[in-house]
Amino acid sequence: MNQQTLLLHQVLQTLLRGRFPVFLSGKEIISFLRMIISQPTIAFLSLQKRFGIKILRAASKPEGGVDVEDLKRLMNQHSPTLVSLTHVPSNTGLIQPVEEVGKLCEERNIYYLVDACQSVGQIPVDLEKIRCDFLSGTFRKFLRGPRGAGFLYVSDKIIHQKLEPLFIDMRGADWISG
Repeated sequence: MNQQTLLLHQVLQTLLRGRFPVFLSGKEIISFLRMIISQPTIAFLSLQKRFGIKILRAASKPEGGVDVEDLKRLMNQHSPTLVSLTHVPSNTGLIQPVEEVGKLCEERNIYYLVDACQSVGQIPVDLEKIRCDFLSGTFRKFLRGPRGAGFLYVSDKIIHQKLEPLFIDMRGADWISG
């Protein structure tokens, strides 16, 4: 299992097993998935099978990329728990409108996950403008780091809600007493 997969699983665990079962309250995820089977796709399909969570897919524009108007319609119609978007898909190089989507999610209080593996280190990534709750990246691509190393940004909103993953490793907390 690669680092990016582990980061995605941490996000999904957090939303599934936090202080309250976030997914079980909304039960819907919007993901912009086209014809690619990616790690988020596999994880979301697993959630669908195990927990009955509905996966909604926003349409794509004729020139490629997420159709923001269709995404907005889905958000208004279904009030999903999570929106997931890849900033720069590896197979096209297209730059998705992550800032515009972030604004829509923030206005509707929908959790927002951005996969920035192809964008971090290659183009500017401004977390304040993107307004995401989670952003994952890898060091091995444009940051020129070692294979298997990555990072997960978690917003203050998530921290203040005291949402946390089901499992953390020995580097996920400081031991302060025995």
